[in-house]
Amino acid sequence: MPLLALPLEWGLTVHEARLVSALWARSECTKDQLMAALYRDHGRDEPMEKIVDVFVCKARAKLRRFGAGIVTRWGHGYALDAASRSAIDKLNQKVTA
Repeated sequence: MPLLALPLEWGLTVHEARLVSALWARSECTKDQLMAALYRDHGRDEPMEKIVDVFVCKARAKLRRFGAGIVTRWGHGYALDAASRSAIDKLNQKVTA
C-alpha cells in the first residue's frame, strides 16, 4: 500500500502515516487490517494487536489540532471522519496535479 503525501505539520510518525493511509484507502479498517498495513506488508515481526490502539490514540491527538480525526466503529474497527478524508483528498489532488 502506498504511503500518502500527508502534511509535515501534522507531525505523524511513519507508523501513524501508514495507519492514516490504510484508513484512507478503505471506508473502514479492522485491527487486523491495520496490523497488516503496519507490519505484515513490510515483513516485520508483529507486536501485540493493542499497538493499533496506541497508534490511533497518538494520531488522533495530532489530527485533532487540524480539525480531523479517526472514529471508532465499535465491534468493527476504525475509520477516518469526513473532515480527515476531505483534507487528505484535497492534498492528494494537489500532489497528483
